[in-house]
Amino acid sequence: MHRHLLPIGLGLALLSCTGCGSAPRAERHGAQVPFATLEAEGPEATTSGRVVMMTTPVEYAPESEASGYGFVQLDRVGEQVEFRAAAAADRIVVRHCIPDAADGGGIDATLGLYVNGDRRASLHLSSRRTWLYGDGKPYSNGQSQTPTPYPHVYWDETAAEIPGGVRAGDRVRLQKDAGDEAAYYRIDLVELDSAGAPLPAPAGAVSASEFGADGGDAASDTAALTAAVAAAKERGAVLYLPPGRYLLDAGLKLDGVRVQGAGMWHTRIDYTVVPERWTGIFHLAGSGAAVSDLAIDGPCTSRKGMLHAFTGAAQGWAVRRVWISHTNTAFWVGGEDGLVQGCRVRFTCADGININNGKTHAAKRIVVEDNHVRGTGDDGIAILCHEAEKGQRPEDRETRDVVVRRNTVAMPWWASCIDLAGGSGHVIEDNLCSGTGLIVNLPGAYPMQPQGPAVIRRNRIVGGGTSYRDQRRGALWIYAGSTAIDGLVVEDNLIERPLFKGIDIQGSHPQRITFRGNRIVAPGEDAIVIGPQARGEGRFAGTIIEGLPAGRQPILNRSKDYAVVDATVPPRP
Repeated sequence: MHRHLLPIGLGLALLSCTGCGSAPRAERHGAQVPFATLEAEGPEATTSGRVVMMTTPVEYAPESEASGYGFVQLDRVGEQVEFRAAAAADRIVVRHCIPDAADGGGIDATLGLYVNGDRRASLHLSSRRTWLYGDGKPYSNGQSQTPTPYPHVYWDETAAEIPGGVRAGDRVRLQKDAGDEAAYYRIDLVELDSAGAPLPAPAGAVSASEFGADGGDAASDTAALTAAVAAAKERGAVLYLPPGRYLLDAGLKLDGVRVQGAGMWHTRIDYTVVPERWTGIFHLAGSGAAVSDLAIDGPCTSRKGMLHAFTGAAQGWAVRRVWISHTNTAFWVGGEDGLVQGCRVRFTCADGININNGKTHAAKRIVVEDNHVRGTGDDGIAILCHEAEKGQRPEDRETRDVVVRRNTVAMPWWASCIDLAGGSGHVIEDNLCSGTGLIVNLPGAYPMQPQGPAVIRRNRIVGGGTSYRDQRRGALWIYAGSTAIDGLVVEDNLIERPLFKGIDIQGSHPQRITFRGNRIVAPGEDAIVIGPQARGEGRFAGTIIEGLPAGRQPILNRSKDYAVVDATVPPRP
C-alpha cells in the first residue's frame, strides 16, 4: 500500500460541483452525520493566524494530510481562528497538529476555547500519538516515533464539552493565549456536535455496575466487564455500560452477547496496554453479537501493537454508532450477515474497516453503511478475499455479497479510500472519497482470489490519485497484478480533479470490465489510461470528460492486448 500526494491548488472548491451537468448522480454521496464540519481555512472561518494551503504536490508536509489540503497556523499569543455556529451544539472536535518533542514521543499543550469572546475552557491537545516517521527512505510507511526526515501523521483530534453550549449564530473561537505554550497550533477543522441525553438501560439489561465496573475511577475494569459479559450471556440479556470511562487491558469475547452504551459522548472504553499479539477489544463470536452507542480509544502508535477494536467471524452480528480511535484497525472482521453502521473511525495505524475471509472462514452478506472514516494508516474501507489455504476449497473461503454504501472516507495518510480485492457479488455505491482514490487491487504480494462480478457505482472521488514511487496512479486505479477481473461494472461515478489520471488500468492478468456513464472532471493528465501490460477488454459507454488539459488524451491505450470498446471518445494512438 502507499501514501498519496495531492493536486495543485485543491481546496474546498473540490467539495462542490457547480454546473456539473446531467450525469446520473445520487441524491447524496457519503455518510449522513449529526455533526457540522467547519474548515479552518474555509469561507466559514475568519482568522488572524496564517493560512497554509497546498500549492504544489509535496511530501512530508502537514497540508498533504489536512482535510481540504490547508490549515490555519497560530504562532503568536492572541492569534485565533473563529467559526460561526449554524446550529446549537454542546460538543466540539478539533483536528489539530502541535509540535513533536525534540527526540520524538510528542508533547501536551492547552489552547483556549472561546464563545462570543469569552474563554470558556482550556482544550487539552497532544501530539503523543502523532509524528510517526519513516525509516530514512522515501515512500516508507514508517510508524516509529524516532524522528527522521520522513514524518507522517501530523493530525489528531481532541473532543470536548463546550461549557454552556452554543446557539445558532454564536462565535466559536480557538485562540493561543499566554498560558498556551506550544510553539504553534495548526488547526485543520472543527466539528460541532450535540451529545444528547445518555441512553437508558434497555429493559431487562445487565448493568456493568452490578459487577463492580466503575466508569469514574482509575482502576482496571477488565475483571468486572468479563464477569458482566458472562452474566449477560447466561441470562440472554443486553449488557449495558452506564455513562463513564472504563479501562480494559484484555479483550472481551462476545459469544452472541449484545452490548449497549449510553451514547458515543457518554460511554467510553480506553484500552490501556499495547498488546504483543493479535487482540480484539471486542471479539464477535456465535450468533447475534452486537455493540452500540459507545466510544473506544486505544494506545496504538504503530502496527506492531496488533490491537483491533473488533475482530471475529460471527453470524448475524452488528456494530452501530461506535466511535473508534487509535487502534491498529477499527474492524478486522468476517462471518455472515454482519452490519457496520453509523460508526466514526479515526487515526488507525492500519485499515479502518476491513471485511475479509481470514484464514479459516468466509465473509458473506455484510453491509458497511453511513460510516465516517478519517485519517487511517492504510485503506479506509477494504474488502479482501484471500487465496484459500492448502486443502481448502476456494468457495468455502470466499468473500461474497459485501455492500459498502453511503460512507465518507477522508484523508487516509497511506493507501486508498476504498479497496476492492477479490470475491464476487460486491456493491460499492454512493460513497464520498477525498484526498485519495478508490482501487481494485489484486497484488502479487498479498494473493487474492479472482475478482468476480461486482458493481462500483455513483461514488464521488475528490482529489484522488497517488504518486507512490512516481507511478502517478489514477483516482480509480484497477490493478490485475496476480489474478483476473471478470464481470466488474463501473458506472455513474464522478471523479473530480484527479492529480494524474481519472481511470488507470494496470496489471498483466486478464480483465473484463464495463464502464458506463462515468464522469471525469479536470484530470491532471490523460483521462483514461491503459497500461502496456494490460490484457482484456473495457467497454467505455457514455463516458463524460470535462476540462481535459491541452495535449492530453481522453483515452490512452498503451497495450496491444487490451480492447477499448464502445468508447464515447475514440482513443488516440
